[in-house]
Amino acid sequence: MCQLRSDGGPVIYASSVGIPLLRHVLALLDERDRRYEERFRASQEALRTALDATERRFQGVNEFRATLSDQAATFATRDQVEALREIVTALTGRIERAEGSRAGLSTGWAVLIGVLTVGAVIVGLLTRG
Repeated sequence: MCQLRSDGGPVIYASSVGIPLLRHVLALLDERDRRYEERFRASQEALRTALDATERRFQGVNEFRATLSDQAATFATRDQVEALREIVTALTGRIERAEGSRAGLSTGWAVLIGVLTVGAVIVGLLTRG
C-alpha cells in the first residue's frame, strides 16, 4: 500500500530508491509543473487577448448599428414622400394655371390697347376730314 503526502502525492522513501534517481524524478516533475504553469499562463493571456479583440469588434458593430438607426430615423417614410409629391403636383398645376391666366390677361390688354389705338386713329382721321 502506498502512503500519500499532505498534498496528495505518494511518499517515496530514500532508502527504497536510490537518492540520485529520486532527485532526478523530482526534478522532472518540477520541470513539468513549471512548463504546464507557463502553458496555462500563456493560454490565459491568449484567451484574454482574444476576448478583448472580440469585445472591440462588437463595440464597432454596435456603433455601426447605432449609426444606421440614427440615419434611418432621419429618412422620410414612403407616406411622407407620397404626400409631398401630391403637394408638389398640386402647386405645379396652380402655377401653370396662374401663368396661363397672366398670359391671357396680357394678351387681352394688348388687344384692347390695339383696338383703342385703331379706334383713336379712325376717329382722328374722320374728324380731320
